[in-house]
Amino acid sequence: MKIQEIRELIRLRGFEPDRDRRVLSRCHDLGDLRRAAHRRLPSPVFGYVDGGSDEELTLHANRAALRRWKFRPRILRDVAGPDLRVSVLGSGLEAPIGLAPTGFTRVFHPDGELAAARAAAARGLPYGLSTCGTYTIEQLAETGHPNLWFQLYVLRDRKLTAALIDRAAAAGFGVLEITVDTPVGGSRNRDLRTGFTAPPMLTVRALLDITVRPGYWMSMLRALPRAGGRRSEHDRRRHGDVRSDAQLG
Repeated sequence: MKIQEIRELIRLRGFEPDRDRRVLSRCHDLGDLRRAAHRRLPSPVFGYVDGGSDEELTLHANRAALRRWKFRPRILRDVAGPDLRVSVLGSGLEAPIGLAPTGFTRVFHPDGELAAARAAAARGLPYGLSTCGTYTIEQLAETGHPNLWFQLYVLRDRKLTAALIDRAAAAGFGVLEITVDTPVGGSRNRDLRTGFTAPPMLTVRALLDITVRPGYWMSMLRALPRAGGRRSEHDRRRHGDVRSDAQLG
């Protein structure tokens, strides 16, 4: 049997040198992505993105509520060209999906919000930038995304709040999302237990973690000159201030 025939028989695949592409090729649902993130990220960082406040009752309730929704199949329909386009707040979207604002995205990857916005733009979806974003309003506008939204925490400093709104409008953000359900920030118990900070700091625990996740820490160390000096979200909320140093510019 020839080598080509053997290859076709056992369906050998060429080696993918890019690690990210290699990992993603093995991810087929959200559970696979979650496990891949767990392997890649230090425990405190993974706990931040995966966890909720206090006993995480609302987090579990939200997941249970989502699983109660079912697709209703419609048989004998033409599915040759499905059209998922919708109009939301005056903007046409390719699908009824958007990327919600998430704080401190750069602790997961050095490109942080910029990478998320580019991915959303490539699929014709909106992207919401958090007040606690780690790239500025203006930097997100430079990605060229045509449908950016800005999520606003109404700060005690009303002048600063107004300045953030003005900057978002000047940068071309089309939607303002005002968060009104956090008069008191929830206690991020996972973060308190793991010692999560944003950006990650080289504590004794972190130094031990470097031995098993050198790739993550090398990428973070390269990004630290751009992201250094920020306090953790828990620390800011504890002092009644959820401002992002990046948004302060």
